[in-house]
Amino acid sequence: MRNPIGWNRDLYPLGPSPLAEKTTAAGAQARVGYLVPMPSTAAASRANLTQAWVAPHQEPRTALVFDNGKVQILMHRATYRSDLRYFRAYVAEKDKNAAPGAAIGQVNGRPALVIPPEPAAVIFNRNGVSIGVYSNTYGTDTLLAIASSMR
Repeated sequence: MRNPIGWNRDLYPLGPSPLAEKTTAAGAQARVGYLVPMPSTAAASRANLTQAWVAPHQEPRTALVFDNGKVQILMHRATYRSDLRYFRAYVAEKDKNAAPGAAIGQVNGRPALVIPPEPAAVIFNRNGVSIGVYSNTYGTDTLLAIASSMR
């Protein structure tokens, strides 16, 4: 069940916590201390950004909701040393992780964890920030295009 902000807590438990505060993309960037890149595709762009949230406590997190929840993006500082090692370990245990189609892909020449629906997800690291792009509406090809467009 979706809540009024368009965030599905059952599917994306790392999203806005009770301590999260509604903001703008620029406001989130000012609060968390890292670049909050914006996608520029038809499925997700500034034009259809529905909500922006920040949880500035302890490990600052940003959540962006596009088109009333059709695309959701989570960001936080990366906590693992090697993206590729982390992604390989996840794929090696994809059945245990309940993600049988999980694979390693690329976003702008860098490794990415690609998980097919439901929900679809693309997780990658950009300048020390872990970014997850999630959707119940779009497949991994669209999510990879969204991830590649983030500036």
